Amino acid sequence: MQLTQKQESLITRYLNEVLDQIDTTVPESVRERGLTRLRNRIYRELGAVSKNSPDEADVRAVLERFGEPAYQASALFASRATSEEFRLSRDNRVWLGVCSGVADQIDVPPWVVRLLAVALGCATGPLALFAYLAVYLWFYLRSDPEEEPRIRKAIVLWRSISAFVIVLILHIASTYAVRLIYFVHEKYLQRPMPELSDWGWLEMRAGELFFYALAICVPMALMSAMPLSNAWEYTLKRLSQAFLALYAIILSFGLASIIVGLIMNFIHEYT
Repeated sequence: MQLTQKQESLITRYLNEVLDQIDTTVPESVRERGLTRLRNRIYRELGAVSKNSPDEADVRAVLERFGEPAYQASALFASRATSEEFRLSRDNRVWLGVCSGVADQIDVPPWVVRLLAVALGCATGPLALFAYLAVYLWFYLRSDPEEEPRIRKAIVLWRSISAFVIVLILHIASTYAVRLIYFVHEKYLQRPMPELSDWGWLEMRAGELFFYALAICVPMALMSAMPLSNAWEYTLKRLSQAFLALYAIILSFGLASIIVGLIMNFIHEYT
């Protein structure tokens, strides 16, 4: 939507008049967020009136529908009072603003909450990511929908389901690859599989590896689809892909270990 300089000045003047009516005891950061929210609502109204180029009469009509600046100032922060306690940090966020938001609630420095989050991650591993996402959603559902970046549900579903399906396919493929090795050994060598001991670690660890691959790759893919700050979306996406590749490499080494174990057993028998 294209606005002329005069149309922009009409909107700016209206916002300044609203700002003049706001109580000076309201923190500046809160006032700025309120005005940003109001500006976005005005633009949406204009977009509904004319998606291309609204004229000056359209802008004036929309501003009239929003009412007098004094009324808008009181209405703006009356609705904000009930939701102010539930908000994510916007000024001091690293990922989604969860740690800073929690710090604001309990009135401690953000680094304290971040340090506790790191300690929780070291103690619980991937479960910390689920806890982080749960707290984010709790804040997100109670925040003002006009302030927070919206969650792209289609991308969230696509990335999380894709990660789950890839891990599942790799697990199933490795399972059938082990069965194929057993089949070939028994079919063409006409002998049962020997005891591979440590060489057959993949069979013993397959379920455990599958669980950890899911617990790491799926929440990381889910996180990468969230409205992250500081370009973390790209980083976590690549990190999730790297863990999927690492899982595939580990399974390949496990299959190779079984084959090497068979070869070593064969050499041991004939020497």
